[in-house]
Amino acid sequence: MQFGTGARGYQLVIDKMRQALAATLAVPILWLSTAAFPIMGLVYCLTLVALDGIEHFVRRLTDHR
Repeated sequence: MQFGTGARGYQLVIDKMRQALAATLAVPILWLSTAAFPIMGLVYCLTLVALDGIEHFVRRLTDHR
């Protein structure tokens, strides 16, 4: 369908723009994912420690009654 309509040249420009945008966003996305993984692990560990502390606190309250 593209033969004879002139749409083929525009498709090439759009593909080049899409590739340029993907290449531009690739590095920041990789940096964000690299930073997000350890931060999520730290938040997970801190959450476990906080929940464990709350559990110990509640057990102390219920044991003294």
